[in-house]
Amino acid sequence: MKNKILAIVGESGTGKTTLAEYIVQEFKTNFIESYTDRPKRTENEVGHTFVTPEEFNKFDKDDMIAYTKFGDFRYCCLHEDVKPDVWNVYVIDEFGLEYLQDNFSDKYVISSFRIKRDKEKRLESGVLEERIERDENKFYLTDDKYTAVYENNKSIKEAKSEIEVMCVELGLEYKVR
Repeated sequence: MKNKILAIVGESGTGKTTLAEYIVQEFKTNFIESYTDRPKRTENEVGHTFVTPEEFNKFDKDDMIAYTKFGDFRYCCLHEDVKPDVWNVYVIDEFGLEYLQDNFSDKYVISSFRIKRDKEKRLESGVLEERIERDENKFYLTDDKYTAVYENNKSIKEAKSEIEVMCVELGLEYKVR
């Protein structure tokens, strides 16, 4: 049986990491943190394993299932990060998703959620204008390339409820409640 990956894609400030963390909290899943050689944006930043450029250089390309370069920084995920017998939730960009799909669809079941959010809502959430501008024209895949697309312009409570329905439809199992 193939291991399963739920890739979550979206611009900065769309709620990708918040919704991924909620999925991990509610469902029997594993959260995959990308390795990156970029510095932390904040002291308590989560969602990545921060390594030095020298440490990143030691990763073997054959061990990577996803790789992308965003600006001057690299991001990747390794085969060993994917756990068996559960869905693996991974926040990734479109380049990384395409790399994963093109190279490993024979090894993994890959589903993808595209998260979208209005620019005004993203700014309200504290995302810097610079990061929003950086993301413009970086997303090129059409909605039909995703398992599901979610417009995250509602309250966090409504978003969690609707993402939960999407997860159940995908076949994720709840943790014991």
